[in-house]
Amino acid sequence: MASHVLMVMSNPVEGREDEYNDWYDNVHLGEVLQVPGFVAARRYAAAGSVRGGDSPYRYLSIYEIEADSLESATAALQVAVRGMRMSDAIDTVDVAAWGFTAVGERQVSA
Repeated sequence: MASHVLMVMSNPVEGREDEYNDWYDNVHLGEVLQVPGFVAARRYAAAGSVRGGDSPYRYLSIYEIEADSLESATAALQVAVRGMRMSDAIDTVDVAAWGFTAVGERQVSA
């Protein structure tokens, strides 16, 4: 079984940030974590760049995946999304998502 992450960047619809955050935290993450292979999730708010400038996205979600292939896990997610309770408080026009597969062992500080 391989380790992967799916990074999803998104924004709320203007004026609906509280509703977006409530839906994401209390509905969406839980539904995604019911998809086989999706084992953990965490959200982040943009805090600026180490090189200056602002991100075009205000929020990042990182999903940890344990599956034989990233493709099979994301295919299962695409099927599951059809039955999920999506919110119109998320700006679906400009969502970005990238998947990555681990290439080495996780290292931690001593």
